[in-house]
Amino acid sequence: MMKFVSAAICSALLAAPALAEEATGPSFDCARASTEAETAICESPSLGWYDRQLARAWKIALKAAGKAGESSLKASQAAFLKDRDACVKSDNVYGCMSDAYLGRIGELAGAGSDGKFWAASFAGETGGADVVRYPDGKVALSISTIGGGDHTCAFETENAAIDARDVIHWSEKPDEMYDDACTITGSLSRTALTITAEGGACTYYCGVRAELSGTFPRRK
Repeated sequence: MMKFVSAAICSALLAAPALAEEATGPSFDCARASTEAETAICESPSLGWYDRQLARAWKIALKAAGKAGESSLKASQAAFLKDRDACVKSDNVYGCMSDAYLGRIGELAGAGSDGKFWAASFAGETGGADVVRYPDGKVALSISTIGGGDHTCAFETENAAIDARDVIHWSEKPDEMYDDACTITGSLSRTALTITAEGGACTYYCGVRAELSGTFPRRK
């Protein structure tokens, strides 16, 4: 996914807060992690987000494939897992795994699938975001940015919505200490994603000199 991720952003991702109602961790039980790849995923909450999206996309694709396509789908999934697991030998394990995950989710969504199921990645000099749009209208969104003094923002959700104009909407109060909610809007175009984060509660996800808002060019 977001290959720009620096050591500072990775540190923020590891310490990123999570809302009580949001899922955390990967789709599998980390207490039973048995490979280097699974351990790496369990050690990074952000990689856990990608793993959960893959698990959700897999269930949708498997149901759509039916008995006739099940064998082929499982073979391609085994190939993906082999490629993902090889990422532990990469100089950038996070970047390698996140790219592998989003690429596989895109494959499972399928080209030309009526526009209701897709995955996309966006990245620029100050950060980026990954988006998975599911057939039920739910959107999973992960945002990582970096600001002055290497201050960072890390945000993720699986509960955003998307309207008919392809505008993503999410709004919640992450903690009762805030008087207002954090409202995030993502405006999609063919070439970029523009994130607008409004409300004092958005500081919950960020260091003092960083912000979630920004325009990020499309990667894939």
